[in-house]
Amino acid sequence: MYDQAIDLWKKAIELNPKDAAAYYNIGTEEFEKGRINEAITAYMKVLEIDPKFIQVYYNLAVIYARKRQFRDAVDAARRFLNHTPTGVEADNLKTLIEQCEKEMEQEIEI
Repeated sequence: MYDQAIDLWKKAIELNPKDAAAYYNIGTEEFEKGRINEAITAYMKVLEIDPKFIQVYYNLAVIYARKRQFRDAVDAARRFLNHTPTGVEADNLKTLIEQCEKEMEQEIEI
């Protein structure tokens, strides 16, 4: 099902190569499928087309945290929070930042 959705979004991109939402949806499908690097590639393309597509930063923060790329996770989370400082997603990212900072501190201690 995910691969079919990705194929449909790719066809949409063929019709409109600047369709940031299509790349975003590909990134989301790739992430849900567990293809993290492909998701990152798609999300970076979104930001190339539309740097104000803020939701991408939320997703990248989560992905980078899972990949244990804590500095990148914190950076993406802060970019999201600069535009959306309140709400459930903001609260989630504030918690994520705290967890990432703890992980980074532990890495330094080792």
